[in-house]
Amino acid sequence: MPSEEAKLLAGRDAKRETVVPLGYRVAYAFLHREGMRKGEAQRLTWGDVNLANGVVLLDENKRERPRSWVLDAGVRRVLEHWKKVNGKAKTKNTDPVFVDVAWDKLAPICRAHCEAVGIKRERLYQKKANKLRLRAHDMRAFFVTAAMFDAQRRALDYRSQRTHHTRHAPHVRARRASLARAGRGAR
Repeated sequence: MPSEEAKLLAGRDAKRETVVPLGYRVAYAFLHREGMRKGEAQRLTWGDVNLANGVVLLDENKRERPRSWVLDAGVRRVLEHWKKVNGKAKTKNTDPVFVDVAWDKLAPICRAHCEAVGIKRERLYQKKANKLRLRAHDMRAFFVTAAMFDAQRRALDYRSQRTHHTRHAPHVRARRASLARAGRGAR
């Protein structure tokens, strides 16, 4: 859920103390927004990420077929900042993007981080015969779900702007007002 993700990425507990290290927050945000598999993110190097053009080039992956895509603009900014924060302005292409992340224990660490920031949805932590606890692969599922929702929203906005159909007028008006307040205009 977006509200839970916001809590996790803020990384603070009820006392406003940081309980999720920055490296994990960057990794979680990247996995949620880019849909990369855990193993791919673990092997990701700065040579695979072209920040100047905002592109990821992934030569090694599960399907053994190279693929590339444009990074989410927010992820690009985060990675630029992450590179500077780590004092890695002069990184080598072979340096990993994500450091200090225990990839082999990512799922239990993520569950612990979720609990630490106050995410109380019990379903994330329970394991039953027909239900698994929160897994690292679920971050990829979050990406797919968010991308589908975003595509539907954009398609609705696009159709409404081009056709002037008003069936979803309240939604469109709210979206346009939100964009106007943000100073971005309608997309």
